[in-house]
Amino acid sequence: MFNLRPYLNAMPFITIAALIYLDMFGMTKFYRVTVSEALSSIVKLVGLLCITTVSITYFLQGFSFPRTVLLGSALIMLIYLSIWRVSLLKIRQKFMRETNAMLIGNQDELLTACEKISSDKAHKITIKYAVAPEDADLAYRRLNEVNEVILCSGVPDDFKVKMIKECIEQKKVVYAIPQLFEISLYRSRTIQFEDMPVFIIDRLGLTPEQRFFKRAFDIVLSLAGIVITSPIMLISAILIKLTSPGPLIFSQERITEGNRVFRIYKFRTMVNDAEKLTGPVISSADDPRVTPIGSFLRKFKIDELPQLFNILKGDMSFVGPRPERPVFASRYSAEIPTYKYRTLVKAGLTGYAQVYG
Repeated sequence: MFNLRPYLNAMPFITIAALIYLDMFGMTKFYRVTVSEALSSIVKLVGLLCITTVSITYFLQGFSFPRTVLLGSALIMLIYLSIWRVSLLKIRQKFMRETNAMLIGNQDELLTACEKISSDKAHKITIKYAVAPEDADLAYRRLNEVNEVILCSGVPDDFKVKMIKECIEQKKVVYAIPQLFEISLYRSRTIQFEDMPVFIIDRLGLTPEQRFFKRAFDIVLSLAGIVITSPIMLISAILIKLTSPGPLIFSQERITEGNRVFRIYKFRTMVNDAEKLTGPVISSADDPRVTPIGSFLRKFKIDELPQLFNILKGDMSFVGPRPERPVFASRYSAEIPTYKYRTLVKAGLTGYAQVYG
């Protein structure tokens, strides 16, 4: 006869751990949470809960759940929590009202920030007021007319502190656009020189161990990706060959880590020698040079699949800034002082801009 007592004895402890982890990983928070953030938290929660369950059952009664029960429970939790969390996020996003916000920053920051925030329809933020830090009195007077305040990176620290205090008192949501220095402090460590606390910034690059595991991840995943997508790549190659004269694969010079130049591979989606008359130009959404099949391949990102071979070779990684052409990289570096930092890491198949649109 199956003995349920050991499982029932462990259940209160597992339930308490689950409730703690639900709060720890923000399962009850839905405001400004993206689907990717929610799914990432769920995976971490379920993984940690499985480890906790094994530990509790072992130390409490000297027994452990069968692997089938543990894996089955983990799978059910992943599916259930994902459906529950994503459904509520979608419902909240659909019925969430437009939020009025006040944007505070210098003149050169306001236009760029306002454009980016207004174009992001998912967060439903309307910039009602754009105020310079010099107009502090105006900002404080308008505060009761908005729900949220967005502070640009160029706002003086003393003004930021005062505004944040005021927002806390009035229960307003505050966003702060960070400077590069503030980003570098993210996950920094604190050490003490006697009674003086000091931030130590030692995570600006990957350690040798992290590089090894990242490269191993890229090799395994790219090989798997090549095998899985090979039928799609074969069909794409046949369609390109039948509908457009020219090579199947388009290769072009791009820049990766350390400003090293490599050749990126893609399925050709434009007419052959597309830049013969125009010279180097950036492709647009309605580019007339794109073939009908090329338009389809671009829509579903199928033209990017040959880059799995770039990843396997080591020119690129799965995650990293998208590689740019040398001619455009030189131009951007002259116009944007911080653009050069992109080449401190290996170029990637998908980066921050692709994830967040």
